[in-house]
Amino acid sequence: MNAITRRVNRLEKTSTARIRRFRLVIGKSWRRLNLETSTCTRMLYPNGHLMEHVVLDGSCKSLSNEDLEQFVAKFPIQNAPCQNR
Repeated sequence: MNAITRRVNRLEKTSTARIRRFRLVIGKSWRRLNLETSTCTRMLYPNGHLMEHVVLDGSCKSLSNEDLEQFVAKFPIQNAPCQNR
C-alpha cells in the first residue's frame, strides 16, 4: 500500500477531514464504448479534494455506475503538484 492510498484511507476514516470527490466524465456519444482506450487521471490535493478526470472513448450510456467505479478504481491516485505562492 503506497503513501497516497494510506493518506486517502486515513482521510476517509477521519470525521473532520472528509475527502471531497469531484469527478468529470467526458465521452464520445457517437462511438461505441471502448474501455481499453479510455483514460482516467486521479489527483489528491492537500485540502483533501480528490479530482477524477475520466475520458471515455465512446458513449457512457452502456456503462453502469458500478462499472464506472471499477474502471476508475484501476487508476492510481497521484499527489497534485504543490503551488507555492
